Amino acid sequence: MSRKLKILQVIGGGEIAGSKHQFLELCLEQLKRGHEIAIVCFIEGELSEDARKMGIPITVLPMANIADWRVIPLLQKRIREGGYQIVHTHGVRANFIGRIAARRTGAHIITTIYSFPKEDYKNILKRTFYPPIDRLTVKFAERLIVVSHGLKERLIQVRYAPEEKLRVVHCSLDLEKTKPTKTRAQMREELGIPDNAPSCGMLARLVHVKNPFLLLEVAQKVNEEIPEAMFFFVGDGPYLNDLQRETLKRGLQRTVKFTGFRKDPLDVVEALDVIVLTSLSEGLPVTLLEAMALKKPVVATRVGGVPEVVKDGVTGFLVPSGDSQGFSRVLISLFKNHDLMREMGERGRKWVEENFSLSTMAEKTDKVYFEVLEE
Repeated sequence: MSRKLKILQVIGGGEIAGSKHQFLELCLEQLKRGHEIAIVCFIEGELSEDARKMGIPITVLPMANIADWRVIPLLQKRIREGGYQIVHTHGVRANFIGRIAARRTGAHIITTIYSFPKEDYKNILKRTFYPPIDRLTVKFAERLIVVSHGLKERLIQVRYAPEEKLRVVHCSLDLEKTKPTKTRAQMREELGIPDNAPSCGMLARLVHVKNPFLLLEVAQKVNEEIPEAMFFFVGDGPYLNDLQRETLKRGLQRTVKFTGFRKDPLDVVEALDVIVLTSLSEGLPVTLLEAMALKKPVVATRVGGVPEVVKDGVTGFLVPSGDSQGFSRVLISLFKNHDLMREMGERGRKWVEENFSLSTMAEKTDKVYFEVLEE
């Protein structure tokens, strides 16, 4: 690629885990491709700390809340002084502030959408007001990058934006960094998983859209046939206490475990036999890519971009959303067939290597940038 761009990446700053890693890896890959990259965010946190450690230029413009418009002229000044050709926004806060500031400078505006806007929030006020706030400025974006074809179709259905503005760019992984730091034996001992116990886990925030109570129903059904099986909820969220109470009510406290938020999710994945996801909706779940990169078979609901990640019957199994019976059935079949688990894990690793590389994601993102520049 001969042309180098000046790109300002704008993001809220409160992102953690997969979304944070995905964003920072894109910035790093763009630096490798010779672009001049800088980040602006509005909250000091893990993202800003990690960006500094990685050597990515970052500026924090503190905001009290989404209506704190004092940062708009500051961001506008930053765009003008930096001579940025592209302003690429991520998340409702960054979209709203970034699009307004960039529009006043003449910079080209790109937005990445990772999930269906209304399903991002449990808080009823945010769920009510944030999507309309986002829509106020969506017309300013010249292109909208969406992380899956499934998400694109949903956005078209609700007329979020004209179809000609939407471009699909799948999330990706840096396979060199997607490695556990501990052995399977070490982690199974730490998590209290006996040698003979088949195990699975869901790595997700415990919120409505992830439908975590379905996994409790599945655990109960599987427990009746395979009493030694263990289920792990890896993550935190507003449903944690309710899930723990329901676990006690169902008498599943030996079968179901809660790890809370972990800074070493790949180590936990290494300890488990199967990774599961019970979501009602998804953009493109990076946790499933990570699972397959570590050669773990996947059982997940057939929603959003999940079928673009998991090849049904090849790298794992897909079941209809809410189908606890079907979910239990395929999970039991995996737990009873170690050869099938191993084969699916091997195929999953190969699938990720061939289809979800960082270089492919960066190249497709560049293509979107050059589209708007050439127009």
